[in-house]
Amino acid sequence: MESTHMAHHHDDRNRSASSSRIAITGIALSLCLPALAQIDSTKITLEQAGTLNTMKAEAEAKGWTFTVGDTEAFRQELWKINGVEGAENWRKDAAFDDAPPRGTPLPTTFDWRNVGGVNYMTDVRSQGGCGSCWSFALYGSLESNILIKDGLNRDLSEQWLVSCCGLGGCGGQWPGFAANYLQRDGLYVDECGGFGAVVEQDFPYLASDDFCGCPYEHPYTIESWSFIGPEWGTPTDDQLKQAILDHGPITVCITTNGAFSAYTGGVFNAHDPDPITHAVVLVGWDDAQGTEGVWFMRNSWGDWWGEDGYMRIEYGCSNIGYNALYLDYDGSGDEDGTLNVPGEYATIQQAIDAANPGQQVLVAAGRYSGEGSAVIDLAGKAITLRSSAGAEATILDGEHARPVIELLSSEGSSTVIDGFTITQGYSALGGGLRVDGTPTIRNCIIRDNNAQSAGGGLACSDPTGPTLENVRFCGNMVGTTLGAHCFGSWVDGGAVDLDDWCTCAGDTNDDGATDVADLLAVISAWATDEASADFNFDGTVGVDDLLTVISNWGTCS
Repeated sequence: MESTHMAHHHDDRNRSASSSRIAITGIALSLCLPALAQIDSTKITLEQAGTLNTMKAEAEAKGWTFTVGDTEAFRQELWKINGVEGAENWRKDAAFDDAPPRGTPLPTTFDWRNVGGVNYMTDVRSQGGCGSCWSFALYGSLESNILIKDGLNRDLSEQWLVSCCGLGGCGGQWPGFAANYLQRDGLYVDECGGFGAVVEQDFPYLASDDFCGCPYEHPYTIESWSFIGPEWGTPTDDQLKQAILDHGPITVCITTNGAFSAYTGGVFNAHDPDPITHAVVLVGWDDAQGTEGVWFMRNSWGDWWGEDGYMRIEYGCSNIGYNALYLDYDGSGDEDGTLNVPGEYATIQQAIDAANPGQQVLVAAGRYSGEGSAVIDLAGKAITLRSSAGAEATILDGEHARPVIELLSSEGSSTVIDGFTITQGYSALGGGLRVDGTPTIRNCIIRDNNAQSAGGGLACSDPTGPTLENVRFCGNMVGTTLGAHCFGSWVDGGAVDLDDWCTCAGDTNDDGATDVADLLAVISAWATDEASADFNFDGTVGVDDLLTVISNWGTCS
């Protein structure tokens, strides 16, 4: 939890595992090697070396299923610092959710780092020389909830919690007591009367009990928070799993020891029954690993510790799950009846099934495929299915095996599809979308879909057809000549622009030419899933996309 190493405490918060750069001279291409993460240069002492050798012998004797090594956390003896000391009356004003899991079977594995191919965890942070694990564990949950429900990657200020709220600072605190200061009811306020999270850029992390300097803006608040399980005791594994599914990553406490700090990978199974010392985040689980299953646990000792800042730890090991809590973050639209995916609902179809007429299903940025994400059926409901980040960031993928969206219940104009890329759908009729009514489809990219007979991108049987607003077609195919992009009698009425948006391959900004601006756009988007620069639509901007720009250089015909 703490480190006496202060030289680069702020930069340590957001280290990337690697980065890629591209240098171009003429037509020559070269990729730079990943940048190496900085590490503490402090040498291990003879005493620590002896302890580490003894630990490795213990690992062999006791059958540990993880490896230990000379980590910065081990050298700095972070495990000896108790970061969850604090208010004795931590149960005051607290809610306890002791509800059992719902009747539906829990999945055998789940991980918020990979939900439909999307990572909903923000970067692993490092708390540096301060016993502030409680603030990092709390924000590990809140930042993820913001990403899940709003599609926004936010870095929140742990320093505000440390310096401004009278919570114990670097001396430690219970995360639940600190969560009170995030609530929108304003019952707990900082030194200037403010409540709710502050963003990192307004009060950067200092790893010390520094002067507060408020007031600050507080753009993110929670509706409430709750402990998981009974008021006295540790929640069951199934209760923890259900909370992770329903509320995103959860904040929990754990006991740390020397083996914990020296952990370099594998399934941690060195159980320690000693008192609680540390706060962390649980992001998922896998019943098939370890003796009876493992938790995926996120730490706040930097991404150079453990497995990129994470640990796989056996159920029940070292008091994992003690004092567990979840945050109730509404997201950007719940107050008006918005259903969030994948926050409140794991799949798009689940949210649609739960929606009532007039409601909105808001889908966070990411790539969605498989059951519940395609085939999507709105079942005649007058609802809005909308992405939170737009078509270039929210992709519905049929994986060349199934249609993406089916509107086969005579949906009217009050049924709205807004802001998606619909791709790689496959069907006999209407590879991307098949429509039997007159819904509204806006701000969408329909690309690389395929139909056996007609309507590679979209097919409609209603003579009036859907209303299309800012819909772009690209590279759709069909087995016959009947409408590669779209098919239906309404097409003849001029309701659809049949121009192929892809005919100018490599043109990222739609200016009718492939040139230096497009080359720079691809480089800027390198290793991301930026749709405007991902010409082969494989989910990552890379060498193939760069070559597409170069090979199509010039003015589009």
